[in-house]
Amino acid sequence: MIYTIVLIIALGFLLKKVGLRLHLPPLILLVLMGMVIGPFGLDWIHPTIQGLSPDIRGVALIIILLRAGFGIDRENLMHVGRPALLLSFVPGVFEAVTVMALSVYLLGFTVIQGGMMGFILAAVSPAVVVPMMVYLEKSQIGTEKKIPTLILAGASVDDVVAISIFSVFLSLATARTASMLQIMLRLPVMIVSGIISGVMLGRLISALGKHTKYTVVLLLFLAFVLQKTESVFPVASLLGIMVSAITIKEYNPQISDYLSQAMDSLWMVAEVFLFVLVGAQVDFKAAQSSGIIGVVIIIGALLMRMVGVFISLIRTDLKLKERVFVAISYIPKATVQAAIGGTPLALGLAHGDVILALSVLAILMTTPLGAIGMNLSAKGLLE
Repeated sequence: MIYTIVLIIALGFLLKKVGLRLHLPPLILLVLMGMVIGPFGLDWIHPTIQGLSPDIRGVALIIILLRAGFGIDRENLMHVGRPALLLSFVPGVFEAVTVMALSVYLLGFTVIQGGMMGFILAAVSPAVVVPMMVYLEKSQIGTEKKIPTLILAGASVDDVVAISIFSVFLSLATARTASMLQIMLRLPVMIVSGIISGVMLGRLISALGKHTKYTVVLLLFLAFVLQKTESVFPVASLLGIMVSAITIKEYNPQISDYLSQAMDSLWMVAEVFLFVLVGAQVDFKAAQSSGIIGVVIIIGALLMRMVGVFISLIRTDLKLKERVFVAISYIPKATVQAAIGGTPLALGLAHGDVILALSVLAILMTTPLGAIGMNLSAKGLLE
């Protein structure tokens, strides 16, 4: 097992440097590495690490959401209110419904299976978007109209909405006695309880007098416990985790700054394991069987997502070129697809292998497109 950990870390950091040198998103190389050394490739990953993969991916997702929460400024969030709210769900719903319809028609999925895949693919990647928006904020690019804050807030909540609705479809796929109405009524309860639990967690951490490594461990532990309670209680745990970071920033900026830097440091290692392990799950046969159809579904869904972005920005003072940049920022997929794309397969649900394969295909297609698009167009479209 130690050999596997050392191998993943050593090769992972090497590939990250190679990616930066080649101006490629490192996570693409990490996913490909996982596909090569995983059980469907060279089979170099120890079974124990494979067994811990869901928990490792869960911790990585917690770190991502905390980073996003620490990056949100409440006053700026209030300033960009309505369009940020619309961006948090309109583009994602447009994309998810498109995936659902196309998967039913092209792949023979049921509506529930298509809904699961739709909301997995609909989530924007904070791993790609958050660092870029932080860079724009620090460089004062697009900040006059709060565009980085608008994108950061919308994209962060977009993930929570996508994951929450995915959990509803997942419940529909696994429930035997609950009615659809009962399960759908869970969503508002999950959202409200998620916000309340996040505020409580944030206030607890904020009340600590000192910021030490134990504060980091405590926050991660409690966030992990909150994440696990979702299987028992109706709570949008991932929303709660992000709200906890926003609450800490509001009530104790000193601890917030320390924790934000700690999450940045932890993410350097967490992202390696996240993307390598998701690549290791990919069954090449399933990926090949849905390859061309998968490309058609992903492209069609992205086009509808862009329509949703432009609808969300109606009645704002953004110029056309600035709206185009927002649409580009909403392209990349990676983190959420890596974290939950394998869930249907892990639960033994029908077409779980295809859902995972398309999740990885979406990562490989959209991450370089979105990341390179943002890098090349930011100054030209926002200045």
